[in-house]
Amino acid sequence: MSDFSTHTFEQVITVLRRIIRAHDLHSHMLVQRQGITTPQLLILRELSRVTDMTAGELARRATFGQATLTGILDRLEARGWIVRSRCDRDKRRVLVRLTVSGHEALNRAPAPLQDRFVSAFGQLPDWEQSQILASLQKVAALMEKTEPETRRTRSQDERYGDTQTTGGVHGHYQLNICPENKEVSQ
Repeated sequence: MSDFSTHTFEQVITVLRRIIRAHDLHSHMLVQRQGITTPQLLILRELSRVTDMTAGELARRATFGQATLTGILDRLEARGWIVRSRCDRDKRRVLVRLTVSGHEALNRAPAPLQDRFVSAFGQLPDWEQSQILASLQKVAALMEKTEPETRRTRSQDERYGDTQTTGGVHGHYQLNICPENKEVSQ
């Protein structure tokens, strides 16, 4: 690697660390002030958009692995913020629904970090948004090529505070896998 490439690579790593740090700081603030983790907040937000959603569809939409999602749902259910039930037509499917207290918790929670980002990003010209997207997609693809997909155990997920598993949910998705999944009008 040339000196220029080495210097550029170090700058890229520094920028990635800044992004991760901003996310971590916001996540820490959520836990301290609201008693909710960022992944829990993301799950509540996804559930607020529908009346019922299968756990598989929720994992796909939120880009969590199934094991990570199960741990998050366990904690949300213990707090009374969600309920899980079996799909009437296919008992293998688990439907997840936000409760009234879950809606209240969501309404009390501050906006996730990405909401502020979306607002600022929306102010950029289209060409700059496209350039950022293309660059981030390339970085993600490069990182996925160099990092083996890892799986964590449930205890590791709990230790990391519901952090997404490396690799996330990729590939082909099955949409609307239970007829009870109804979109909520906004």
